[in-house]
Amino acid sequence: MIELPPNRWTALLPPSRGRGPTGGIKHVSTAWCSRDGRLYFCGGDYSNPWGEQSYVQALFSLSLAERWPGTTPDAGWRLEHPYCAPSGAVMPKHPDTVGWVWDEGRGVFWMIPGQQIPSLNVCPGETTSWASDPQYRLGTIMQFNPREGNWTEVSPDPVPGQAGTRFCVYDPPEDTFYRFRWDGGSGMYLERMRAVDVPRWSRSIGPLKVAGTDPRCHREYLSYDPKNRRIYVVDGGHASGPRLYVYHITDNRFEDLGLVPGGPYAENDRREWSHTVWSARHHRLFFVRRLHPPGFYAYDPQQGRWHTLTLGTDHPDRPTADGKCLAYDEGEDCLLLYGQNPSPANAMGVYWLYRPQEDMTMPATVNLTIMTEDRVDVPNAAAYSQYRVSLANGPDPRAEFVPFGTFTHRFTSVAPGAYTARWELANTDGQILGPGVSLPVTIEADIVLKIPTGLTVEVIRV
Repeated sequence: MIELPPNRWTALLPPSRGRGPTGGIKHVSTAWCSRDGRLYFCGGDYSNPWGEQSYVQALFSLSLAERWPGTTPDAGWRLEHPYCAPSGAVMPKHPDTVGWVWDEGRGVFWMIPGQQIPSLNVCPGETTSWASDPQYRLGTIMQFNPREGNWTEVSPDPVPGQAGTRFCVYDPPEDTFYRFRWDGGSGMYLERMRAVDVPRWSRSIGPLKVAGTDPRCHREYLSYDPKNRRIYVVDGGHASGPRLYVYHITDNRFEDLGLVPGGPYAENDRREWSHTVWSARHHRLFFVRRLHPPGFYAYDPQQGRWHTLTLGTDHPDRPTADGKCLAYDEGEDCLLLYGQNPSPANAMGVYWLYRPQEDMTMPATVNLTIMTEDRVDVPNAAAYSQYRVSLANGPDPRAEFVPFGTFTHRFTSVAPGAYTARWELANTDGQILGPGVSLPVTIEADIVLKIPTGLTVEVIRV
């Protein structure tokens, strides 16, 4: 496996346009292929040779094993299927948010609508109408064979209820697909479809009620636990705040696991931004809160508890990881978060990598290092003999004194939590005499607070 630093997100530059998803990315579905160890990216919106376009028809894959040591951002990326269909071939017509799952038994990916939206960027033989064309199929279930590089339409009949659903999961023991579907005034249902019955869905359970309110997780990520045959989902739009649910396939049971960490979302548009992935290796559900307040957590179903993780990064301009799409590479045991809004400092955004740790329990104590790049110029410098460095999360701060001109001080055995750190000028009696800097900091692991000249502050996670 590639080597990644612990307890932080590592930045990768995005591929160039036409070599993979880049620019303003959202709604891309990602699945891992166990036969070649690559991640496959289907549909969604991102920059490509046809412009900053939605509902991209091209299909790309990424090998993290090849990308990590690569000398260019395009290393490891591969175009698996072109934007336009070859002569005589078929392909999906402008997929947006769709079900995209790997079937190891058949050696194919399934593309299950979901949402497909016609676009003005059409290929020869393709129309802008809300209907299938001979080579470009709208609303039908299709398979992609990565070994042969071609699409196959499983059934010409459109999938019912596409407007009320997005993602799905595949359960190999019963060769069956599952999805949540919102059916207008009837509420939300869990539906199932056997592979031999494509495209006919049947209602497995519902209408569902949680805390007296209709859950609406039909636009959220679904995460499948293959060992226990469970489907996890976070309902970001529930009236009480984001809630975690689990559907038990073996006994057809829908369970409310309660509110997720972080409280209610601040935004009004709260659905489709609660991203989860399941790790069979760690037996954990990983959850990225993209909306405010943002956060990163792992849920342990055996203990029924959440672990707080970090969104801290190694990127000098972007100290917090963010993204509109989340995936998990089982071979590399690595989360991939991407689709961060571009900024003036990085017009194409970045991809973030994170490897889960075997022990996800927050440590009892950590170390905090406060350092300055240079001594701050102050009047009457001779009056100052030392610095007072303090750390407070209550009425009695932990304060220590270091000689004037010292550039680094370390607090050891600090309990994780939220603190206020201060660096001030003092005399021999400990009296504060001059300017200082104060900043809030949340300590989850060993970190360095770096104070450059001018008393501005940046946080560097180590």
